[in-house]
Amino acid sequence: GFGLFEKGSAEYFEYDLNVALLEALDFNVPPQSDYFPKPLTRGFTLYQDGFGEGIVNGSSSGNGVLDFYSQDNPQEGNYGIYWTGVGQYDAIAFDFIRDVDLSLVKDNGHILEFFVRTNASEAKFDVRFLDTKTDALDKPWRMGKTITGIPSDNEWHLVQIPLVDLEEKGAWDGAWYPPNGNNFDWRSIDRLKSSPNISRSTGSIIGYMSRKVVRARF
Repeated sequence: GFGLFEKGSAEYFEYDLNVALLEALDFNVPPQSDYFPKPLTRGFTLYQDGFGEGIVNGSSSGNGVLDFYSQDNPQEGNYGIYWTGVGQYDAIAFDFIRDVDLSLVKDNGHILEFFVRTNASEAKFDVRFLDTKTDALDKPWRMGKTITGIPSDNEWHLVQIPLVDLEEKGAWDGAWYPPNGNNFDWRSIDRLKSSPNISRSTGSIIGYMSRKVVRARF
């Protein structure tokens, strides 16, 4: 943003301009306001041949390999996500540049869907949304699902999870905080993560394609 925006911001003209600098340069600065997420009313794409609009990479792969532009047998399009040598605390993370409000799409039949393939005999991983830690007393609470039973045939399989079926998973914030059933805030989502949360994967490939939040098509 060449200094036009506040450092570390999402660089939105409505919220993030470096007002002091622009006024010093004698620019006319449009009015700025605080950002509050508005409820989304339709589905969106997290990944398809690259990150979706307003989403950046927040992943950690440790000593493993995480490639968001693998051309090894993509399910559709040109690329897929290739993940191998996965450690217990590694994660694929889709970080929303601006927090999103999924309260309406959650209550109106939307699902999280993605394709996955593996040659691991015991592939097991969590997918979870993390809400926003708003202050020192708040925690980044988790809402997700543990995925098991993916055939180890190295073929693509569709996974669909209604958002209303996700379960509270607690929070990690320097220590573990168990879920209590009412902490997670669907109105302020920070990111979506996938993590094995078990010892190192016994297989060599976990592949992902076309991650979306969409209206259910049952």
